[in-house]
Amino acid sequence: MSKQRVFELIREEQVILWVGAGLSKYAGYPLGYELGEILLNQLNHNERGYLVNASLADIAEEFIRYHNNTRAPLNRLLHGIFIDKKPTTKIYHEKIAKIPHLKTIVTTNYDKLFENSIKNLRVIHSNKEVSLIEDSKPVLFKIHGDPSIGEVIITRADYYKQIKEMDELVKAHLISKISTKSVLFLGYGFEDTNVNILFDNVLELLGDNATELFLVAPKLNTQKINYLNSKRITYIDSKAEKFINELTDNIRRNINADSEKGIVSLNTVTQFMNNHGMELDLKTDRGKTLISGVRGVNGKDLKGKLNLAFTDIQHKEKFFEKLSGRSFEDIVLTSEELKDINFAIQDVTFLDLMQLESIVLSPTPKIHNVSIEFGEHVISNVVLKVYYSQYMIENRFELPSGTIFYRIHQPVNITQEGTINVSLMIEHNMNANAKVIDEINYNRLTKHFGTGEHISVSFDNGNIAKFRFKKEADLVENSQIRLGIYTALRDIENHYNVRFIGVQEFTDEDFRNIGLLHTIATKGQFDAVWDDFLEFSFFVDEKTREFLLKPTHSPIFIQNEKLEVVNLFGKEIPIGYRTVVFPEPYISNKDEIVFGQNFIAKIKGRTGKLHVKYYSEFPNLPDYIVIKE
Repeated sequence: MSKQRVFELIREEQVILWVGAGLSKYAGYPLGYELGEILLNQLNHNERGYLVNASLADIAEEFIRYHNNTRAPLNRLLHGIFIDKKPTTKIYHEKIAKIPHLKTIVTTNYDKLFENSIKNLRVIHSNKEVSLIEDSKPVLFKIHGDPSIGEVIITRADYYKQIKEMDELVKAHLISKISTKSVLFLGYGFEDTNVNILFDNVLELLGDNATELFLVAPKLNTQKINYLNSKRITYIDSKAEKFINELTDNIRRNINADSEKGIVSLNTVTQFMNNHGMELDLKTDRGKTLISGVRGVNGKDLKGKLNLAFTDIQHKEKFFEKLSGRSFEDIVLTSEELKDINFAIQDVTFLDLMQLESIVLSPTPKIHNVSIEFGEHVISNVVLKVYYSQYMIENRFELPSGTIFYRIHQPVNITQEGTINVSLMIEHNMNANAKVIDEINYNRLTKHFGTGEHISVSFDNGNIAKFRFKKEADLVENSQIRLGIYTALRDIENHYNVRFIGVQEFTDEDFRNIGLLHTIATKGQFDAVWDDFLEFSFFVDEKTREFLLKPTHSPIFIQNEKLEVVNLFGKEIPIGYRTVVFPEPYISNKDEIVFGQNFIAKIKGRTGKLHVKYYSEFPNLPDYIVIKE
């Protein structure tokens, strides 16, 4: 379809807009024949008589002759009609101004509707202004001049002169544009002789490589349509105003999809959204810049609209049941449930059925920033989301390590004891950036909820709410277990100067490493029970013989010369050089060792314990027996 084809070309920024007097009619400005009648009425009866069926060019020529061959009266008249007279409306020119895809506009009109509608517009009348053209700014060529600068093309002599003497830079720029872009004529009847010649020259130059040309006008006769076909111009039967409305809607529906496809520049998308009151948040994904969010220009509110059509009545009823307010859970809709969907912000489509796998609708809460005081502890900057419907009230305390929320069903029933029945729920949905201290605070709070003791919530507006819940022993127990684990991790962080982020799941090895690191961090050593023998081979020198002959022995130190490192949640933590100490050792095969009958000593501690220490540097131990691993 021709109309859809030109819509696609405009969305791809491949169209020049060529505008005639018909597009200014709605604003109160005259068409060509109407302007001719205004000029005729300025002549005497005899002059008017033989010009009744004359063209505007011939009437203007006679008007100048009637005024002693001076153009000043004609210029003043045109200035009054097109410059001094204010338009009754600019609505359609303002709609075009919101379409940054149209970067080049050519007009034969004298009015200033485009200049007063489009920001940062470069207006070109002659060669001397061509240097002002910038790729980033829209440009308007006024090829029939402008009464405000005293130069217009209106008489037959003016047209012939323009054909011969049209500014070369302007002409070259127009030919260059027409050669590479398609052209859309709006409000233009194609009767302008010099424009016909310009296009004939360009089409002859391009041959089979000519670009696509379109003309929009209502209900042209067959003769005119055949004439357009001879010029290779595709005719679209429509009023210009209707076409502009349909074009605007088409771009609104497709701008986001066009952006994702890369067929429209990011600068044009940004301008289009800004023209509709939106600023963009952008993200980069696999080398492509995509729209990740929108917000109102200067912080203004945005208006959104969601239209849904369901595949059957059951899905529709299920949706409205969820929407009723009996639950504040997210509503998830899939493409299988929907026959059609359109989600628009400021009338710009951001989602349709073709793009949909699923859509999530979330209720909008009232948000507070609060501090929670319980026992000896205070947690600041907690987000409290309050949801309200005719069926229930739900308060959600959102912490980095999880959400604690409770529901009060409507109508509220207060017991004789002055209590309210509520449903308390815990969601341990830790975010990826949660710190150990966040988990400590979270589990302290959940434990306090379970004890049934009072909690005080201070709101950002100065209000304070106090409440408590029923005792829940399981909640206290589970919170205490996790609190112990994260408190140990906090001690490890402080001792070894490390930080753990997003730690939620634990393996058996993690628990062993946490126990080891925490013991070293808090006690410096730990004891191990050892009732069996340790066997070592060593050279018996005089010092060793003397040691072995003693009835009681000093401690034996077993050293590891290698620095030990523990991996905990991706952190390589050097814990030191391990030294195992037998406090009161004895050797069961002492005689065999002394007399050289055996070089393997069987050592056992009288206390049944070993002391294990880790040193940050390799230690210089006392002058006792030291066996190195």
